[in-house]
Amino acid sequence: MERILIAGAGLSGLYVKKYVGNSIIIDKNSKIEIKPNFIDFMLGDNVETSIERHVDMLLKIDSIDFSNRCVISGNKKIEYDKIVVSLGSSFNTSFIKGENFLYKINSERDLNKLIKASKKAEKITVIGAGYLGVELAGAFSDKNVTLIDAADTVLPHLNRKLIERAFMDLNELNIDVRLKTMIDEVNKEYLIANGEKIKSDVTVFAGGFSGNNIINDSIKNRNSRIIVNRYLRSIEYDDVYACGDSMFFDASVPMSGIIARQSGITVAKNLLGIKTEFKPNNFANIIRIKNDYFGMIGNAFVSGGVARFLKKASMAITKNIIR
Repeated sequence: MERILIAGAGLSGLYVKKYVGNSIIIDKNSKIEIKPNFIDFMLGDNVETSIERHVDMLLKIDSIDFSNRCVISGNKKIEYDKIVVSLGSSFNTSFIKGENFLYKINSERDLNKLIKASKKAEKITVIGAGYLGVELAGAFSDKNVTLIDAADTVLPHLNRKLIERAFMDLNELNIDVRLKTMIDEVNKEYLIANGEKIKSDVTVFAGGFSGNNIINDSIKNRNSRIIVNRYLRSIEYDDVYACGDSMFFDASVPMSGIIARQSGITVAKNLLGIKTEFKPNNFANIIRIKNDYFGMIGNAFVSGGVARFLKKASMAITKNIIR
């Protein structure tokens, strides 16, 4: 019997495990963090920010030797016949001078650290006006908030209706939105953007994501995301699959929970011998800015109670898969 390893127990990896029962899932944590709930938690909702998940081997993955087909954890080498890489994402802040002064929100620890710091802050700056950035700006709206992005709009690449609704909410919450703005430097008490010094007690990075830095030059990748073909197999190694935030399929495919689910199921089918092409469909986008829920389901714009219900229902389904 083939030995199939799943490196990383993120959502996409858990979907693979669900359908490929004899696979072995490796992760250093027995809990998975529910990042879509982080904003809800910040706004006072009674939600879980992490839950227990099934992990076969509780090990820290130090590296993957793709040439010799093994996962390395300390002095251990775990061999495989096939591997699925689902190691999740990280923030890419290496291009920012003073990156050590940035707050991030990539874990429960990050979340609690940010909440504690924000309580004492008067001025908060959020870098990045994508999903996370606009939601963070809304969560901090009782402070003096500046939202910065290099793009010429918030929520770039999304439906115009979503962009317009986001601008409306941010304006009503008196968020200072600065677009076409590049970050030059970040310090403890200020940042410099487009040459202007902006006072900031807390500066949060919600900008560019990359894959896990375990993925390096040992395999063809784009920003630490393994480049895959239409079957989500590495273009370099036939025994390597990637899904979720660990795969680079096409620049237009977002890093989202829906894509994680779809890619995990596609990989599972291919491992089971059901030749299946990946056909991404990011059919649902629900955004929360303070108390306003809105989004797109297919081509339909939804808001208010309907949008809120859809987000909660999606999270309930996700938790069921994890458990």
